[in-house]
Amino acid sequence: MRFAQELRRQAAAVGVRLPAEAVEGMEQHYRLLLRWNAAAKLTTITDLPEVVSRHFVESIVAVPQVGAAGAELIDIGSGGGFPALPILMLRPDLHGTLLEPATRKWAYLKAVIQETGLGARVRVLRRRVESRAALAGLGPFACLTMRAVAGLETLMGGAADGLRPGGRALFFVGSEAADSIRASLPAGLVVASTIPLPGRRSSFLMVLEKAR
Repeated sequence: MRFAQELRRQAAAVGVRLPAEAVEGMEQHYRLLLRWNAAAKLTTITDLPEVVSRHFVESIVAVPQVGAAGAELIDIGSGGGFPALPILMLRPDLHGTLLEPATRKWAYLKAVIQETGLGARVRVLRRRVESRAALAGLGPFACLTMRAVAGLETLMGGAADGLRPGGRALFFVGSEAADSIRASLPAGLVVASTIPLPGRRSSFLMVLEKAR
């Protein structure tokens, strides 16, 4: 109950009213995050308001940037399931593919997908993206999401190749990485917007879009 109340409170503070089924799914996600955390090393954040803010609400903020209905979302280095799983809970029209190379995190993600009823439209692959071609080969996709993953230039190149025209890449980054993205954008991608994350001075959701 505390989680649901805190989630609704913080979501309302950023102008989002959550449907009951999404709150229920995110609460299941939260409980599994706590249950698996010691074994899978999913997060160092354990204080409830901070878990809600840094993991769930930051993911929720990205939902309006995702784009077209009935599309495929690819999430790189999914870890604890953020931002992909909250986005997918709020966008039942989307299909998702989560990429996570660590075996325990992969097993945890499969458990979350099964217990939250997302299995019919979400899959998780035990895979690391090590080249531009490896990411592009998963395409065409409409949206790419990423938090705290190395190899930005490789990911941007793969996004440029794998995104559908008009598709978007959503990168959760600090100010230094945001500057690097602006300085090394591959041909075909433009910065559509840079959105400050709630309550954080130097962290942003950077939205890249592929030319139509």
